[in-house]
Amino acid sequence: MIGRLQAALERRGSTRTLGLMRIALALLLYARWANELQLFRDMQPDRIQIPSAAFFAISAVFYASTTAMLFGLWSRWSTAAAGLTALVLVIGVGELAGHEPYTHHHTWCLALGVALLALTPCGGSWSVDRWRAVRRAEAAGAPPPPEEGPLWALPLIGLHVCAIYLWGTWAKLNPGYMSSARFDHFLMYLYFGSDIPDGQLFRAWQLAQTWTGILIEPLLAVGLWHPRARRWLLPMGLLFHGIIYWTLPVGTFSLTMWALYLAFVDPDAAHAAIDRLSGAPRR
Repeated sequence: MIGRLQAALERRGSTRTLGLMRIALALLLYARWANELQLFRDMQPDRIQIPSAAFFAISAVFYASTTAMLFGLWSRWSTAAAGLTALVLVIGVGELAGHEPYTHHHTWCLALGVALLALTPCGGSWSVDRWRAVRRAEAAGAPPPPEEGPLWALPLIGLHVCAIYLWGTWAKLNPGYMSSARFDHFLMYLYFGSDIPDGQLFRAWQLAQTWTGILIEPLLAVGLWHPRARRWLLPMGLLFHGIIYWTLPVGTFSLTMWALYLAFVDPDAAHAAIDRLSGAPRR
């Protein structure tokens, strides 16, 4: 057990999947909060109910950190600042100040995912940091530094994904959800109004959808840790979240989970695959 823990802490590998995750999460931060943190929003009637000075500070740090994170400038610091800013919005503005839209699962998922990403060498690829490192090597007449770094934090991101699935399953284990009554509410609110279809086939379809969701989440939470099962479960999870995004108002949740799935992709295998696609020689 101690040997496995030491090997996990000393693990090194390609940083390309981390770079892709950094870019994706930066864009998702923009998608969720950039519109609401524009400066003129502070002057509108439906403004976030926090003091103007605090709004200005949060807005300035958010835009500076997410932009630097997107382009990979001082990547770990900018990602950490973006993650902390997102947590301030979720905890401070959402939970403590009572701004209900910021307390949803998709905001927590995104904020914590970015904060955990800051523990990784997420600027080792696809970044200004990488470009500067290559330029320094060229100036010194040395070969470019390898795109690799310590990967000990990757399992923490995977644990974050699996905790979402397990707690999501636990939240569904109640009569209202298991009987598909909660699903009926979604359909009435989003699609049919009070004229929801009736009949045995419709009820069977509703129960099948309900129980598919209940069963697939713990399957993903456990199975994603097993390499042999992962090749089947990753496409299943992508399809699962794609259908959720297509049919329900889940905000950035599905796309955030897609991005966090990169924590379960072997970094060196992904690096080799990108090299093959680009025609680069194998390492």
